[in-house]
Amino acid sequence: MHARGRDLPLALIVDDDASAVAAMGVLVESEGFRVLTAGSLAEARAHIDADPDVVLLDLSLPDGSAMELFHDLRAKGNPHIVLLTGHASLDTALEAFRRGATDYLLKPIDVAYLCGLLSRVPQAQAWRAANDASDAEVQPSQPACPRSAREAAASVAQHGTGSFCVAVGSTLADVEEKLILSTLQQCDTREGAARVLGISVKTLYNRMRAYRTH
Repeated sequence: MHARGRDLPLALIVDDDASAVAAMGVLVESEGFRVLTAGSLAEARAHIDADPDVVLLDLSLPDGSAMELFHDLRAKGNPHIVLLTGHASLDTALEAFRRGATDYLLKPIDVAYLCGLLSRVPQAQAWRAANDASDAEVQPSQPACPRSAREAAASVAQHGTGSFCVAVGSTLADVEEKLILSTLQQCDTREGAARVLGISVKTLYNRMRAYRTH
């Protein structure tokens, strides 16, 4: 019989912002995960042998880019890799998916989306199913985050209308379109959006025209 609290899926949170790590840890634990944390690439590499099921990975770390961890993580297992950044760019989003990212989230993080993402991690689904069978509790397939977890995570994971989330299975064209449209929502002008994305206004205009013809 499966005992609640055993065989929990494992999440690795990598971010050099200690308050963000603490708040996100509360949120992730509330979704039924054990949590390991790291504040640098070196610390994250020390946890790879633990074989995490999901990795929440801040793009910019004190000792390098989170992109450097992708190969090591994939060599060990097949975790969901979720790249987090407050400084999105078209190049980094596309590169993340080329390297095997499962999701790419723009800070401030959409809490409801993150909870749904965590609930879809296969190991988390299996754990919930086993617990349902053992204690006869009925849980929703994608549970809402508990209020306490939302409050604890509010400083670093507030819902924002411009949050950018791309799910597994998306094409690179999907990534590009969602990132551009999200950036446009957060910038006052097309010129400002183009600067954030690192592309010309003409390229931005051409991309927008292409999306409207889909």
